[in-house]
Amino acid sequence: MALFGAVPAHATGGIACSSPDDIASVEITIGRVPGLAVVGARIDVGDRYWAMSETGDKALTVSQAFGSDGHFWIDFTDEIVNRVVAELRLHRVDEGDDTGFGGTMRMPDIGAWTLICFEG
Repeated sequence: MALFGAVPAHATGGIACSSPDDIASVEITIGRVPGLAVVGARIDVGDRYWAMSETGDKALTVSQAFGSDGHFWIDFTDEIVNRVVAELRLHRVDEGDDTGFGGTMRMPDIGAWTLICFEG
């Protein structure tokens, strides 16, 4: 599955999403390989954040990632894969030159948001 158009000069691409109220945002770096390879991520909610580059309470680990026909499911857990930190459900549609890209993010015991997304 190709998440983005073939661009041989770049090894990664990205998705950036935010809630309409700007309370929650997520940035994901995707490797350009067959399948959905999440190689980096950061989630911000208010003044709190979690990232794949962090350890401890701020750590994100991809527990599963799947993409098919414009649907993307990505689940993040803590670093020891003990509890779910965030569940992303994204959907992309194209019609001619128009694209719609958005979805939802749920973080247990924290909240849930509708997201508007862009890729780059």
